[in-house]
Amino acid sequence: MQALARQIKQLANTPPEGIRYVPTDSITEILCEIDGPTGTPYEGGTFQVKLILGNEYPTAPPKGMSKNLWYKFTVKDIKIDLVVLSLG
Repeated sequence: MQALARQIKQLANTPPEGIRYVPTDSITEILCEIDGPTGTPYEGGTFQVKLILGNEYPTAPPKGMSKNLWYKFTVKDIKIDLVVLSLG
């Protein structure tokens, strides 16, 4: 759990561009807001993502869900590395 706490602190202190960490009361629930990419229909939007880390984490990946409703959503060039979201 110490490694996870360090990663969350890093995400909160130095998030990737266009991503904001939203603090929660639980270390097993990660909330982030992601800005819509420039030059896309999502530009200007803010999208909320929630990751839930199960008992098997890090052996099993977190479960992710969007808190926004999208008609169509295509993810390109987004990597989820442990709990740190990074555009790459």
